[in-house]
Amino acid sequence: MYHVLLADDHFDQRELFRFLLEKRQEQWTIYEATNGKEALEFVETHPIDLLITDVQMPFISGIELAETIRRKNTTLPILFISGYDDFQYAKKALDLQAVNYLLKPINPQEFHTQVDELIHRVQEIKNNIRQQKRRRYQPILLKLLNGVSFDQLTPEDQKTIEELMVANTYLMTIDTSNYDTDELKDYLEIYEPPLIFVQTNVTRFVCLLSNVSKQQAQLFQRTFTQQLQATQIIDCTVRLSKSCPHPTALFRTYQQLHAHITHGFYQKTANEHLAQELPTNDSTQETKVMTELHDLLQQQNMEAITQLLATLFTQYEESATESPSIVKFFFARLYRILIDFLESNNIEVQNGFQSILEATAFIQLPPIFDDILTVVHHRFLNLNQTTNDYVRETKNYIWNHYSEELNLEVLATNVHLSPKYLSNLFKQEEAIGLIKYLNKVRIEKAQELLLTSHYRVREISQLVGFNSYSYFIKSFQKYTSVTPERYRKAKGMITHET
Repeated sequence: MYHVLLADDHFDQRELFRFLLEKRQEQWTIYEATNGKEALEFVETHPIDLLITDVQMPFISGIELAETIRRKNTTLPILFISGYDDFQYAKKALDLQAVNYLLKPINPQEFHTQVDELIHRVQEIKNNIRQQKRRRYQPILLKLLNGVSFDQLTPEDQKTIEELMVANTYLMTIDTSNYDTDELKDYLEIYEPPLIFVQTNVTRFVCLLSNVSKQQAQLFQRTFTQQLQATQIIDCTVRLSKSCPHPTALFRTYQQLHAHITHGFYQKTANEHLAQELPTNDSTQETKVMTELHDLLQQQNMEAITQLLATLFTQYEESATESPSIVKFFFARLYRILIDFLESNNIEVQNGFQSILEATAFIQLPPIFDDILTVVHHRFLNLNQTTNDYVRETKNYIWNHYSEELNLEVLATNVHLSPKYLSNLFKQEEAIGLIKYLNKVRIEKAQELLLTSHYRVREISQLVGFNSYSYFIKSFQKYTSVTPERYRKAKGMITHET
């Protein structure tokens, strides 16, 4: 909604401006003044977003009107209209920082262009005011949410936050599963009506809904959540606190909401004594864990890797204090290290990363790691069976890229050998031809997908790298002695083939 004042002593001109504005897609509240004096009196008692004024008017000219307004309001967007092509008028308009100076008779297309510019200026002004307001409240709000007592605030900060919370206030947390929060932050900054919010950790924002009833807060939460979901970009969980009657209760209200969120995720009572031992409480410790996992992968120490992850799962489950979004982000980073080590383009493995971020309960996390740890263990075993570095690297490349178009030339180029030399070396080391080994890996991956997914057989043949469906069927039968459909049925899977 935009509030505009039309100041012109000619009725037909005001009617034209009104007609053109009401044809636009924006919503307008249109006020009118028949002379400069009337316009000035209105501006002094009513807030407006923009002014469209004639230059020549009775009592006070448009130029004098703008000069008076500029003494108090340096940012109000102004558009001058005149029937005189006078350079001095145009120069004065520029001096007064007017958006533009239009000549009568008005060209509708030019008028709309200038209104677009007026609206752009209005938005800039509103955004600046919004940012100033946030910058005023955010540091104080963040202090209170982090446990600084109301009494520890300066008298000025106390007064500022009390002015904001003159009646019942609610906290609304927004937890995102995406560790890149810039998009969500941008969304919150331009949201209408404007929000007072702070970011309390890498994946959580807290909004202050002040001076609202319980019903209004609940309605806002529902509406906000629906609008956020409609973007189909930002995946978030939105929760509402109980009423907070005064800034002195803000920290307690937030802690109660946080406890409710964590209890729902861990399904157990929090143990605050164990919270300080969690790696996510110390960036140095968190980095140390990441480095340790990376080093253990390089050492191929499967036992230590399993023990490290088991210890971390136990720590977080027994503590049951850390924010669910922080926990999911932490374990997603660990999972990413495993994926990067495998250099895997396996769909099921890649999906595990998103499954961690979308988990609704802590108990869902360990099973996700079970699958990728099995792949890691299998990789270690295969690598240890091979002594030649070129062959080991070729096998590793096949496991990571089996779904792509591979041939002897591609594999040889990867290790900087001639195709013939690599082929002979591989067969000498592994007692199997290189292309036969590639097909063997692909068929084994197809077997996995047949048992763990509902993809059709033709889809699986493409996912594991076979360009020819008939060649896939022939290769599968040669390797397993049965067709893919019979293999799936024999293992108890329900087929969806048509």
